[in-house]
Amino acid sequence: FACNQNMLSGSINSRIGELTNIEKFNAAVNRFTGTIPSTIGQLSETLQFLLLYENKFTGTIPSTVGQLSRLTLFDIRENKLYGTLPKELYSLKHLSYFDCSNNFFSGTLSSRIGRLTNLEYLRLGIPDETLRSKKFEDLSLNGNVFTGSIPEELYGLETLTSFDCSHHALSGTISSRIGNLSSLTHLYLYGNAFTGSIPEEFFSLERLIRFEFRDNDFSGTINNRIGNLSRLEKFEISNNLFTGLLPSTMGQLSALVLFDISNNLFTGILPSAIGQLTSVEHFPIWYNYFTGTIPSELALIKNINRIDARWNNFNGTVPEELCELEELFIFVADCFPTNITGLPAVKCKCCTKCCDTARRGDWEACGYT
Repeated sequence: FACNQNMLSGSINSRIGELTNIEKFNAAVNRFTGTIPSTIGQLSETLQFLLLYENKFTGTIPSTVGQLSRLTLFDIRENKLYGTLPKELYSLKHLSYFDCSNNFFSGTLSSRIGRLTNLEYLRLGIPDETLRSKKFEDLSLNGNVFTGSIPEELYGLETLTSFDCSHHALSGTISSRIGNLSSLTHLYLYGNAFTGSIPEEFFSLERLIRFEFRDNDFSGTINNRIGNLSRLEKFEISNNLFTGLLPSTMGQLSALVLFDISNNLFTGILPSAIGQLTSVEHFPIWYNYFTGTIPSELALIKNINRIDARWNNFNGTVPEELCELEELFIFVADCFPTNITGLPAVKCKCCTKCCDTARRGDWEACGYT
């Protein structure tokens, strides 16, 4: 049964439980209100797909959902559901896809999650595209708020390919058992309060395409084994407390498109291997403590269109080769007079915006050239 993408309203009748031969129920992208009827559990022998996303359902997930023993896909994102995830949910041993993002769920992540041994896709967070959309204004910029840490049992879900727990209040560290998630391709942990370093075992996830750890309190250095993540397209760890040097093995990430390490505590010079990141388009490294000159090897990245190197300790002259890049249309560096009257830290004839290295974080001290 499918009635998705219409303008249907009203509630789902409790007699849905009489549709005992139904395998797929798709009422997504409508204007349904009310609660999810508990009689949904009567479809235990047949129902495999339950799609209720982008409606206005309220209330909690009925515990009878746990009776849907054949359910493989359960999508309830973008509603107004609340409460905790019922313990019965974790009895759905065939569940491979679960998305409850953009609701009002709360509580901790249960250790029972380890029972979902066929789970491949798990989204609990708020994706960036939703935060940017007008539709999200209907939720008053609220959403699920899970607390606590990631349960150890989650790291046993070896079939998991995508895990999104962004924009919550989760804390604690990332377990070394993360290396067990060998099927993982997408990992989104941004907008939480995680601490500690990235465990070495993380860098064995060779199928990983995207990981976003920004807006947390991670610390420590970047392991040399990062070069193992050769499929990585998005490397985003901004707004954390990472320190140390960037390893030269970063140059092995030839598929990388976004390289964002801004607002951390990195030091030293940028390795020349940066020039091997030939797919990179965006290169924000602002608000760190890099020294030396902005490397000429960046000019080897022909598709790069944004470089933001402000508020570092760079010096010298921007290489001529960088100024000749045809795709580069935003280039920011510390090329304003230092402390208002001193010489610029960086000489740059092609920067589109200049900042003052002595006035870190002062946006008013930046201006267009």
